[in-house]
Formats: sequence, structure tokens, C-alpha cells
Amino acid sequence: MEAVNITNSRVIENVAAQNRKRVIYIALCFMTLFTAYCSGQNLISQIYSQLGYGKLGQICLFCVWTFQGLISLVANYYKKKISTQTGLIAGALCHVSLIVAGVWTTYCEGKESALCSTSFVTFLNVSCAISVGIGAAFLWLGQATYVNECADEKTKGIFTGMFWSIFQTAQILSSILATLILGFADQFTFYIILVFFGLASIGLLYYIQDPVKDPSKPEAPAAQDDNETLAESLQKFKDLFGEQKCYFLFQALLFSGIAIGCYINFLGAFVTPTVGSDDVNVINKSVGFVLMFLAFGEVAAGLSMGRLADMYDKIKLFTVTMYINEAALFVSLLACLFRSYPLAILCGLLWGYGDTAIQTMINAVIGSVFNGRVELFSAYRFFQSIGLVYSSVLAIMIPRDMPFLYILAVAGSLMAFHILYYRYIPRTTKRSQDFLLNDEQKIIHGLKNF
Repeated sequence: MEAVNITNSRVIENVAAQNRKRVIYIALCFMTLFTAYCSGQNLISQIYSQLGYGKLGQICLFCVWTFQGLISLVANYYKKKISTQTGLIAGALCHVSLIVAGVWTTYCEGKESALCSTSFVTFLNVSCAISVGIGAAFLWLGQATYVNECADEKTKGIFTGMFWSIFQTAQILSSILATLILGFADQFTFYIILVFFGLASIGLLYYIQDPVKDPSKPEAPAAQDDNETLAESLQKFKDLFGEQKCYFLFQALLFSGIAIGCYINFLGAFVTPTVGSDDVNVINKSVGFVLMFLAFGEVAAGLSMGRLADMYDKIKLFTVTMYINEAALFVSLLACLFRSYPLAILCGLLWGYGDTAIQTMINAVIGSVFNGRVELFSAYRFFQSIGLVYSSVLAIMIPRDMPFLYILAVAGSLMAFHILYYRYIPRTTKRSQDFLLNDEQKIIHGLKNF
């Protein structure tokens, strides 16, 4: 018997080791893709404004997040019709399309032709932004289910943290690219280099392998919903709104979308007043340096939060990540108030840590507490996209030279969703375990209002 247990233990360790390599590989693929995409996304509002296109950058982000949210409603249904690899590659191609639009936009600077007219450039960018939103719904659903299938109960937190820490290295690389290239070359060259990174990621995704199954466990029966209709798939998503135990998660997803959209849309506006210069190159380099510290925070959160998620109560850690994002917003306010560049750097570090920390815990909570329900992974992107769209609308409506007004609007929204989050979280000390209890056990534990 002891020999059998040793053999099973070695099999499980071997499966975990192979799946760990797969998680690392997909993280490297995403790192390469988002080294390109984040470089453009983080600076799209600033660069397009400098080129004379006004709010086009914010409008593109609005389109990305709007269509990501809408397509998330049906992504799970259509994902079953294609392989994970196909969904990931298609999603990556859509992201590269917006970078290509950036190449054309910067190429057209100072040129007069029909294809370089403001109307055509706007049409091209908006169309590519819509395609990014559609592709992102499949890209992130594929990533979430892939990592969840690679992990077991003991490794969900660490595998999720491993993915996010490697993936968020893209923020460091993209910040270095932005700082170096925009400091010594023009914006057209910047976007050309990003295209090569994007195409390289697509080549890497072509070789992605399926997760390894544990041979010691019985083969899972065929899913009953493989042949479900689109209406049935939408009904499953709709049914989530009737499950009160999911409400706290929905509030946190809206909270995270607003927080993440805040720094993506307006970080440049937070930093610019602290630089003390009107030179465009100096401003771009200074913003790029803050983004580099944001990236350090992203990686640090991925390395730490995944391990903490496997050691401590996941929902309590989830709550902590919300406080970190609120702290980032408060430091942003101080940076603008005192026009302090060191505070702007600290603000970038906190935004980065808060971003990856809350993303890691969202995946860990859905994967472990909710047993990896695919509908919730779709809801993840749907509700988060609503928060991102809201942040984008605020950025479009509020002038960039009024960051205080933007911060106040975001602060009020975060506070409202944080209050609602507390209204619906489980009431016991060991909160994550509440979801594993049946109704009779909940009554015994005093969870009558759960």
C-alpha cells in the first residue's frame, strides 16, 4: 500500500511539473504579446493627443472594453466550437491589429491624402479597437480556463500567481521600450517595433500544448452542455444574477475595472503636472519611467499574491487587494496636489501592485472558491469591462488638465462598490469555506442571511 501511495505521489508530482511548464509557456506568450500591446495601450491617449487626434485614444479604449464586455456574454458558447489554441491565436491577431493601426496613424503625421485624413484614421483605429474587444473576450477566457485546467486545488493560487508575475513582466519590457524608443526615436519607429513583438507572440502560441491530465484520476464524463444552444448558454449566464453568493464577486469585478481603467486612461494626466516641463519628449520619458515602476509592482504582486492565496483565506486577501487600489488612488491625488514626481513614481508602483494583486485573487477565487465555473470566468470579463468602460467614459468627458475631478469621480465610484462588496461577502471568519457548505451546515454556522 505504501509503495502504491509513493507511486501515485510521484505521478501527481510529474503531472504538476509538466503543467507548471505549460503555465510558464503560456505566460511567456502573453508576456511577448502584451509587451507590444501594453506599450501602445498605456500611451495611446497621450500619443494620439500629441498627434492632434484629441480624444481618439480614449475612444479606442472605450470601444475595446465595450465590445469585450458584450462578447464575453457569448464567448463561452463559441469557445466550445473552436480549440483553445485557435481562440488564443485569433485573440492575439486582433490585439496586433490595433498596433498596426498605430503604425498607420503615426506614419500619416504631416501627410495629406485620403488614407491619411482624420476621418479614415479614426475609422481605422475604431475598427481595430472593436476587433481587439472581440478578440480579448476569447483570449482571456481561453487563458483563464487553460491555467485552471493545469492546476489542482493545491496549485491554483501559485499557478495563477506564476502566470501573472511572468505575464506582467510585459509591463517592465513595454515601459523600457517606451522610455528608450520614444526618448531617441519617433513614434512611427516605436509602433513598428511593437508589431514585431506582436507577430512573435502569435508564432509562440502556435506551439502551445494541452494541459496534462492526472492518469490516476478517472476520466471526467463528457460535459452535458457540449451541445447546448446559444440561448441555453446565455440563460446560464443570466442565472448567475439569481445566485446571491456571487454578488460580492460582481461588486469586486466592477471595482477592479474602474481601478484598472483609472490608471490606463489617466496615469499620463496624473504624471504630467509633476514633471515640470512642457517638452513632449521629456514628458513621454517621465511617464515611461513611472510605467516602469508600475511594472515592478505588477511583477512583485504576481510573485507574492499567488503564494499567499494558497496559504491564507482567499476572500480576505481579495479584500486587501481592494484597499491597495484605493491607496494607489489616494497617492495619485497627493502627487497631483503637491506636483511631486517621487509621489507619482510611488503611485505607479501601487497601481501596478494593486492591478496584478486583484487580478490574481479574482482568478484564485473563481478557480478555487467557485470550483472554476466557466460562466464566472465570462462574468469576470463582462463586469470588469463595465468598470473599464465607465473609467473610459469619465476620461472622455473630463479634460486631461483636470485630474482632480477625475480622481474624485473614481474615488466615489470605488467607495460605492466597496460598500456593496461588504454587503454581500460571507459572514463567518473562514469566509472561503462558506461556499463549500450545504444549506443545513450554513444554518448551523449561523449563516441565515447568506
